Amino acid sequence: MLWLFFTIAAYLLLAIPALIEKYLLAKTVASPQILTFYVGVLGMLGFLLVPWVGFSIPDVPQILLSMGAGAAFSVSLLIFFRGLRLFETSRLVPAIGALVPLFMFVFLFLVLREETLISFSKVFSFALLVGGTFLISREQGKHIHGKSFWYAFWSGLFFAISFVMTKFVYLSQPFWTGFLLIRVGSFLVSVFLLLVSREVRNEILGRGQKGSSVSFWEMPKTYAVFLVGQGAAALGEVMRNLAVFWVPLAMLPFIHALQGVQYVFLFFAVIVLSAAFPRILKEEMSKRSVFERVFAIVLISGGLALLALQ
Repeated sequence: MLWLFFTIAAYLLLAIPALIEKYLLAKTVASPQILTFYVGVLGMLGFLLVPWVGFSIPDVPQILLSMGAGAAFSVSLLIFFRGLRLFETSRLVPAIGALVPLFMFVFLFLVLREETLISFSKVFSFALLVGGTFLISREQGKHIHGKSFWYAFWSGLFFAISFVMTKFVYLSQPFWTGFLLIRVGSFLVSVFLLLVSREVRNEILGRGQKGSSVSFWEMPKTYAVFLVGQGAAALGEVMRNLAVFWVPLAMLPFIHALQGVQYVFLFFAVIVLSAAFPRILKEEMSKRSVFERVFAIVLISGGLALLALQ
């Protein structure tokens, strides 16, 4: 169950950029294309590790599979960021958190057939984790509907495709080779955005974004915070990819079902930071909202306990 430890550690780290985005990056004028561009470009910094971790070139089908996984991840991010421009986080995140593991389960069933038939206790723990993730990431009175559902649907679909492809990459390649080639796929999407998006080109040339004369990288405080968040996200992604590397194929959907753990960390972090820095962070929750989150934590804890006992 080493994969379970790395999954929990990954979501603890991934809670940091989520917290930064919630309170700081949401106020910037960075467009979805620009944020996706930077994520893909910064991912190439992983190649700085090659002298220590090694790198080998696999055959062409494996290279294409790896880059396809990275490209699907960036497409998922682009759709998600566009959705955030139009709808509240509380409308998108709960639906994506529930859809991704379900998509993955369907994909694996179609690929593996009988091999994905798992015990009742594992199915029950999966349901607890997905239900807890949905509850803890939604806000009272905010429901997904219409257009917001389709943004969640397509973002979740591409993320699930990326996740499943990533697992098949690791079934045939050493961890660091697969991990770095996946980053190349994300980088190619960034190159594509640079070619087709005037906003991205203006950002790089310092001409500012639409509606602003200032480029994202010319806002040093905001950009520094963004880089801190991306640093934590990078380490979190390494942890999550190690979990994907070690997890049995039929158990792959559990990794994303465990994302509720990230929201548990965020819930307690917001409470502590709101009390410590009330002028900067302020989170007001009704009694019903608190009850829902506590109930969600109980569901997630129960799912984790059942999973750990397998």
